[in-house]
Amino acid sequence: MKTGAKIAVGILVILLMLCVIGGILLYSSGYLQKFTHFAGGISKIAKTAKSAEALDKAFPFTPPESGAVPEDRLKAYMAVCNKVKPVSEPYEEWFREHQGQSGDFKDAQDGLRMTSSIMSTFVDALTAEKMSPVEFRWIDKAMRQASRDASRAGNTVLERQMLATLEAQAERPGLSGPDRRALRDQIEKYKARLGTGEKTKGAVLANMELYQKYTDDLRACELGDFARSMVLGLGGGHGGRNHGRVVIHTD
Repeated sequence: MKTGAKIAVGILVILLMLCVIGGILLYSSGYLQKFTHFAGGISKIAKTAKSAEALDKAFPFTPPESGAVPEDRLKAYMAVCNKVKPVSEPYEEWFREHQGQSGDFKDAQDGLRMTSSIMSTFVDALTAEKMSPVEFRWIDKAMRQASRDASRAGNTVLERQMLATLEAQAERPGLSGPDRRALRDQIEKYKARLGTGEKTKGAVLANMELYQKYTDDLRACELGDFARSMVLGLGGGHGGRNHGRVVIHTD
């Protein structure tokens, strides 16, 4: 059975945008050799993507029950980003410049080269940190959520006051059973929205504190939108969803 090498959304966009060239020109303009080399570059990208998938097996990861990101793994995540960012920044600028434009064969070659460079750097960085793409995505998602939670911290006092009011209403004498149960259901939903439910409270606070401790470092190593979409699309563990990715089949 053929193996699916999953490529990030950025790669698909580049190939669709830049590789629509007249096939007839391959022979008449001496592009055949260049195109053969180009096809070899695509094959290299597919192999790199398969290597990313292999890391999920080499370094299997299951999110901890607590939902809290360990500090040492956050440092490993930032180390990966710090290695990828210098390679990806030219790509971000290049992609913005070429977005919506019709590229020539040289543009396609440049896009392929930068894509391959980002992917290989990402895989090498993950390997050095003994991290799988699944763990990288989990930490990335957790820290982005922690960032949103931290930005809302200024409203915490007011929100907790509102929650306390609802809880007092739920204990009010004379409240009918159905009304009390309905109010308590609303309270639980409100707690979940605030991140104060019993199952989420510890993780929310722990991750928010960790984010606040490393805010400057996280901002300094944050990847651009295009590169981030690319690296987050590598590896397995996407819950069966294939949004924004293309599968290249190789023997």
